[in-house]
Amino acid sequence: MKKSSVLIVEDHVLISDTLKTALESLDLIGEIFESRDGIEMLKSFKNHSVDLIIVDYMLPKMTGMEAIREIRKTDKLVKIIMFTSHEESSLIEEALKNSVSGFLLKTTESLADFKNVVIQALTTNNTIFGKGVLEILNRKRDLEITSREMEVLKLLCKGKKTTEIAKSLYLSYYTVLNHRKNLMKKTKCTSISDLIELVVVNKIVDFEKMD
Repeated sequence: MKKSSVLIVEDHVLISDTLKTALESLDLIGEIFESRDGIEMLKSFKNHSVDLIIVDYMLPKMTGMEAIREIRKTDKLVKIIMFTSHEESSLIEEALKNSVSGFLLKTTESLADFKNVVIQALTTNNTIFGKGVLEILNRKRDLEITSREMEVLKLLCKGKKTTEIAKSLYLSYYTVLNHRKNLMKKTKCTSISDLIELVVVNKIVDFEKMD
């Protein structure tokens, strides 16, 4: 299996070393490069063949987001994970606009979570959020799923059709259809399969508590 090369962009050496050690424990990781600021990140990306960039937001000389924008002008495919302590919903949304593969908060994620996101970023085309990021999106980006919508969502994840959900929850067909439309709008998904994939990948539903 081809190993993936990674560029870590982090100005704090201790954090960079910790991430490097975590990456070295993964079988799918090959070469690991390091940069300490945004300008150096662009130079490293130009000089090396990189499959994944893990970048902080607040960096010397150029922010991580500014560097991402520069890279996206010429490369739309390289996987990028933003790993930062900044929790502003506007930053998360800006990162998503620039097609990041993942967004993690230093304050809430464990190394196990970090490694899991790296694996998913490299092996899928999903956008992966850390637990802390999901909480922010739920709270600040109008992704507030009501208890009834959550019931509908859980049944959708079980593969139930609209008529079956209506019967199970003692609702009309059109009420369930409306809940489905609301879920699609809130999550910005364009199909039920995309909605279910988003739910599974980002653990919006606690499947262990599903009947």
